[in-house]
Amino acid sequence: MKYSILILIIILISSCTYENKKITSEPFKINTPTTTLKDSIIEENLVKQLTEFMTAFIDGQADTAISYMYTGMFDYLKKEFPEEYSPELVKEMLCAPIKQLKKLNEEKDMTFEFEIGEITRRINYNDDKVFTIVVSIITRNGFDEVSMGDEIIAISNDNGINWKFMQLNKETSPQVLELEYPESIINKIIH
Repeated sequence: MKYSILILIIILISSCTYENKKITSEPFKINTPTTTLKDSIIEENLVKQLTEFMTAFIDGQADTAISYMYTGMFDYLKKEFPEEYSPELVKEMLCAPIKQLKKLNEEKDMTFEFEIGEITRRINYNDDKVFTIVVSIITRNGFDEVSMGDEIIAISNDNGINWKFMQLNKETSPQVLELEYPESIINKIIH
């Protein structure tokens, strides 16, 4: 009997240590804790804010999604494409993939959802925290399911209270990040 209870406790503890977060359109609260945060609170803030970002993205709320995007991306776009850059173009580019997915949903009876996975890198630089985190999109059509994942760079300039996000792209991310970070930090993020 003792061993059964012990095994049950071990299973319960191990099942609680890692949890995928599925994105829905439900409202979420954001904590605004003090500047010295425990790692668990930092991760909680990260997941909550990434959830809000992904929910806004799914719902086509471009303004909200843009408010969670890393501002260095916009600085980079303005610098590299001064003639073509506009906030309206950014909104259009942000909403286009979701419109495609929603169109597929209607035409082929497909559904999709996002899932937040594990944090793969944690870099501390002064008061900045730069993490990479796996995000997947899962599409379903009947019993068929396809999951595709990618990494997102999460950046907090205030020690984990507020987060901004950008897709990790080995070609362009270093150019965007070099506006704010030294090469040694960029290498830790990208590789």
